[in-house]
Amino acid sequence: MGLNEEYEGGGKTELAFAPGIEEPWSQNITFLPANHKLKWSAHVSSSTPIPTPDNVWRGSGPFGAYQGGYAQTQPYGTSHKPGQACTMESAGSFCPICMSAMLDVMAFDLGEKK
Repeated sequence: MGLNEEYEGGGKTELAFAPGIEEPWSQNITFLPANHKLKWSAHVSSSTPIPTPDNVWRGSGPFGAYQGGYAQTQPYGTSHKPGQACTMESAGSFCPICMSAMLDVMAFDLGEKK
């Protein structure tokens, strides 16, 4: 569905087969923590610091660029994720960013979006 793991452990991800990648194709992980370059910038307040320190998260937000994700695949410590509570990190439901990304993939597959 176009998403990547937002957790830290558990082994390598499919991105291990793309060494030297500059930016993951997945819509919920980035190597570029500059706000204007975030794939999910529409969900990020201009007052949220980028990169976003872990102590900014308050249960359901704000979304930003929190260090993490990419499981145990290199490059370590350079990936950022939108938040701290999503199924992609072991929470109970998908965050709005991942939900939107999945809906975009489905719309594309149905020929409704190009």
